[in-house]
Amino acid sequence: MDSVTTAAAATVGTLAVSAYLNAKLHFRHDMRNLFGSRSPQYAIDYITERVKKDRILQYHILEEQLQIPGRADSLFLIFPTDGRKWTYKQFYDDVNRAGNWLLQEYEIKKGEVVALDGPNNPEYLILWFALDSIGACPSYINCNLTKNTLTHCLPKGVVMTSGREIVNGFSISKLLNLKPADVFYTCLPLYHAAAHALCITPVLNAGATVILGRKFSHSTFWPEVSLNGATHIQYVGELCRYLIHSRPHPLEREHKVRMAWGNGIRPDVWEPFRQRFNIPVIHELYAATDGMGPMFNFNRGDFSKHAIGIRGLLWHMVQGPNEKIVRIDIDTEEILRDPRTGRVIICKAGEPGEAIHKIDPVNPKAAFAGYFDNEGASNKRFIKDVFKKGDLWFRSGDMMRYDPSGLVYFVDRLGDTFRWKSENVATNEVADLLGTFPGINECAVYGVLVPHADGRAGCAAIVLGEDKTEGTFDFKGLGKFAVAQLPRYAVPIFIRLTPQISYTGTMKMQKGTLRKEGCDVELVEKTGDKLYWIPPGSDEYVPFKKTDYEQIQAEKSRL
Repeated sequence: MDSVTTAAAATVGTLAVSAYLNAKLHFRHDMRNLFGSRSPQYAIDYITERVKKDRILQYHILEEQLQIPGRADSLFLIFPTDGRKWTYKQFYDDVNRAGNWLLQEYEIKKGEVVALDGPNNPEYLILWFALDSIGACPSYINCNLTKNTLTHCLPKGVVMTSGREIVNGFSISKLLNLKPADVFYTCLPLYHAAAHALCITPVLNAGATVILGRKFSHSTFWPEVSLNGATHIQYVGELCRYLIHSRPHPLEREHKVRMAWGNGIRPDVWEPFRQRFNIPVIHELYAATDGMGPMFNFNRGDFSKHAIGIRGLLWHMVQGPNEKIVRIDIDTEEILRDPRTGRVIICKAGEPGEAIHKIDPVNPKAAFAGYFDNEGASNKRFIKDVFKKGDLWFRSGDMMRYDPSGLVYFVDRLGDTFRWKSENVATNEVADLLGTFPGINECAVYGVLVPHADGRAGCAAIVLGEDKTEGTFDFKGLGKFAVAQLPRYAVPIFIRLTPQISYTGTMKMQKGTLRKEGCDVELVEKTGDKLYWIPPGSDEYVPFKKTDYEQIQAEKSRL
């Protein structure tokens, strides 16, 4: 064998070993996210420099984009609902006009909190940046909320500091490798962090273009994506499911989309979504507005599909000491401790548990700014003396598991909220409202898994007063009451009639068994309880029968 052949064989062998180790240990992924322009340290250096210059607002980013040659005349915003478009310069001018109007007409001052309540439209974006230009603080209100339920967002409003918002937009633009030529489509609501922090601010940082859909609709989704040249689309899991269950659209494969970016796509939807719509990359993420420890999965093929993140060997060496998955009590949702040592128990590979993150006990707000004017709720996210006396960790409230191969999978959401129709539902508030309906003595609200549906549907276990029976209780009236008082996504789909609700010794409702039995008619009726439901399109609760459950299982009835 001559020297050239030997060298070639050695090179091929080296490449093969390198590819194997990369697939096994995720070196490339870890190197990309731990070092260089995507690293945490790079982001820290970036925000430190901006703080020194007092340039920590999105308005400042907009100003700086205009200093880049050619950027002023580049498209920033497309609103396909009515065909309006803004270049960076046009958008900047409208923002300044709106800012002056807010100053002169309403005398809004720096530091004041101003609610933004409305659907997706260019004016919403302009007002957001106008308030930013003044130094006022926008509060993004869910525009679906009305009447008393509007107050549900007040007790635990998440504080999003300007610094965090700036770092987020910068980091995501680097993570996605966005370029000025990219065109990003979102139809998710702007009051959500998804569209706000995972689309608008990264697009602005990259000098790219955003297509803003008014709302999700199968009839408009692909035309808005295709006809405006989108290179990226944003999703939540339910959106993907709606699309694959919809009739074929002539434009669903006639597009330039290279990446779908979002969270919550279910395993049974993942590959059908990619194949049907011809999308090369699904970039799944895990993150929370009031959370820490984001995870990302840039997925092109079979290996990492269904995972929310990747934790390779290098990551475990560098960041592993700051993130753990620990055992919890499913019923009480409390973190378990070793009775001998009093310390928290780390889950084994493949074992589900709650993700927790280490923070500085001297300055916890540096990592988690907390909930607005609610110290009690903020403190509940902390747990002390976890692995040694005096340490402090942040509770994610989410169950997940590490795969031995380095993949991370989402398991379930803990606490007093669940997600349905891509919205958070606060169980205590729904229970408080239903508890005011005549004849209900106790009420426990929780989320249940439904076949072929994303998230969890609401279920309310109710105990009737002594003067009421199943025959005399007004189930139809309860449905009309709930629909009138709650956003539709928060209305419990199911009602479970039960003689009693179990409590722990510390007076916490035990919902674990209720969740496990879910809406399975046979399991529930074995306990002697009865199920009712609101069928699609109805506003009245009627008995939920085995045939109804079978229709859902067969995908003949969709919630």
